Amino acid sequence: MPFLPFLARVRASQRISPNFQRVTLSGLADMGPAGPIRDLRIKLIIPGPEPLTGFAGAADWFATWRGLDPRVRGDMRTYSIRARRGDEVDIDFALHAGANPGPASAWAESCQPGDTLWLIGPTAHDSTGAGIEFQPGHSERALLFGDETALPAIARILDEWPEGLAGHAFIEVPDAADAEAQARDIALPDRVELTWQVRDNAARGSLLTDALREAVTAGSADAAAGEAEKTTSAAKPAPAGKARDAAESDGGAALVWETPQFSSSGETLPPAGPALRDYYWIAGESGVVTGMRRYLVKECGIDRRQVSFMGYWRLGRAGS
Repeated sequence: MPFLPFLARVRASQRISPNFQRVTLSGLADMGPAGPIRDLRIKLIIPGPEPLTGFAGAADWFATWRGLDPRVRGDMRTYSIRARRGDEVDIDFALHAGANPGPASAWAESCQPGDTLWLIGPTAHDSTGAGIEFQPGHSERALLFGDETALPAIARILDEWPEGLAGHAFIEVPDAADAEAQARDIALPDRVELTWQVRDNAARGSLLTDALREAVTAGSADAAAGEAEKTTSAAKPAPAGKARDAAESDGGAALVWETPQFSSSGETLPPAGPALRDYYWIAGESGVVTGMRRYLVKECGIDRRQVSFMGYWRLGRAGS
């Protein structure tokens, strides 16, 4: 079922930590999905200086929106739902410091109760799971890696964690105060660990990249030990490979989006197979995600069925 536009109204907006603004939107009783939210991605059409344009009755809302004058159609951005209560949802905006914060960040900081915007999402009866990429299947453990833009999705995934699944989430944030405030809002499931990584002056994504390498190395050792118990011969660990710049990018290529069911680059997907031990969910700045993908799939030979990579945005370029 396709996503549809819903006119949402701001009920409240508050700074919840130094780099996050939570906006509560109401009027969404008919929005779904009919099931878990987890890392559901939605679109927000951030209003510009002109009044909002309606989409009611449009057979194809996206074509209608694209056909509008860029000066009046606003800006479209991708977000995750942090929480849902009745006809309300909370959207947590990662704020961008500086003279040019971007339209979504600027709107989140300045919006007032009663302001409106369009939210593009599933209907209340949609049970297809469209827009949800956290799909660990029958894996034994899920490993999540994300920067501040992925924090709301990871937090919601932890809220709706599958029973019996072990896991570890790594979240890189700009400031220790962000981690302290956000941690109070997250209840960890059984058998799941959460590691906060405070970036400070480190290169963006470098802490996540290091954590991924350590997790793969540890996982290889665990797998080798388990195999040794069964066959008395240790399995060969996955190769560490040559270290790469954590902020490596593909020079302006499209945002990377690769899951066990979809490849934005058109890559051939492997057929379904038996349950695999570890599932990796990685989201954040596209250049960082691309480098982590290369390490896992190309250097370590991790099965494509074990990974979901989402490049939410690209450093130095406005996203959509």
